[in-house]
Amino acid sequence: MTATSWTGVWRVLSTALTNQQRPIMRVTMANLGINLAAGTYWVDFAIAPTPTAAVFCPPNTTVSASNNAQQFTVSSSTWAATVDGSRPTDLPFEIFGPPATAPVFGYTPAPSSTVTATGGSGTIGSTSNLSIAVSVATAGSGTGAPATTTLTCTAPTAPFAGFGQTVTATGSGAISGGPLAGTCTRGASAVTQTLTCTENQGGTNVTRTWTLNCPAGTPVAALVPVNATSTWSLIALMLALLGFAAVAVRRQG
Repeated sequence: MTATSWTGVWRVLSTALTNQQRPIMRVTMANLGINLAAGTYWVDFAIAPTPTAAVFCPPNTTVSASNNAQQFTVSSSTWAATVDGSRPTDLPFEIFGPPATAPVFGYTPAPSSTVTATGGSGTIGSTSNLSIAVSVATAGSGTGAPATTTLTCTAPTAPFAGFGQTVTATGSGAISGGPLAGTCTRGASAVTQTLTCTENQGGTNVTRTWTLNCPAGTPVAALVPVNATSTWSLIALMLALLGFAAVAVRRQG
């Protein structure tokens, strides 16, 4: 316990609304250093007044018909549900803790830069690869949706493909789902396109973009089949045009 203060409220009977004998106090406990994972918990507290006096805790109603507050009776060492007549009641309390924070991602190459496809044969019609590494630049804290960052991208169109990965991290945890990766099919000329991704940081969206570059492919050398008859005819024609009267061709072997 670190402090007590008056709430400005008195507990009174319906027949004595101005009675000021029972002030409702606020009791503060701080610096407990308790880390709670997601789940359901009981909050136990006990008060020993100084000087010795009767202490009452004002009840509040609860929607649930079960899991309501319980009171420990010292004389019998037993717990019993607190009720107002037959209706379950709870006891008022507030819990404060550091808010959950979502991590912030870092990227290689950095957003707003160009990602150039590499690898493959490099010829027209061949496939090359593009990749963006994702890491945690600033760690978060806590668990659940407020502490989770998720990255998703709008799929690019041809000649690009891929980039359908979902990258996530929660609190101070590690990245899962990376890297962002895709491919492109090289054509006769270079093609660029903007990749747009959304980094959802605990419910807050931040847009990340890159320029995807698919370099031009190199032409594939063509081999034209030629039969022997047409070859000899072509040679004879060329020599005739050069003024030779006759051509003798002997096959070796």
